[in-house]
Amino acid sequence: MRRYCSVLFSIARRLLSDGASVFVSGHEPHDAEMPWDTDPGGALAELSRLPGADERLHHAPADLEDPDAPDRLVAAAIERFGRIDVVVASHARSSHQSFAEVTVEELDRCWAINARASLLL
Repeated sequence: MRRYCSVLFSIARRLLSDGASVFVSGHEPHDAEMPWDTDPGGALAELSRLPGADERLHHAPADLEDPDAPDRLVAAAIERFGRIDVVVASHARSSHQSFAEVTVEELDRCWAINARASLLL
């Protein structure tokens, strides 16, 4: 299990063990660009092994750079589970550019995903 998925897996495992229904989202194309790569079968393959995952866990991919993605995720979570009680925003865009090489476009992407999407969720 990759580092990214292990964090997501740990959070979902704890919430499921506490009796919560869990709606998870990820953006695997970003993970594929990073040194940790994606998990074989994707994050859902790892998450589906958790006790309670069959009826209380749902996964939907989303690119949080898209300003409409948070609204779609919220609507999908409410449609699936009826309401949202807690949001755990564990997403992040990582950049592997050095500070001297970072571009305005990369900064805008990071801020859109890491800050704006968190607030919109």
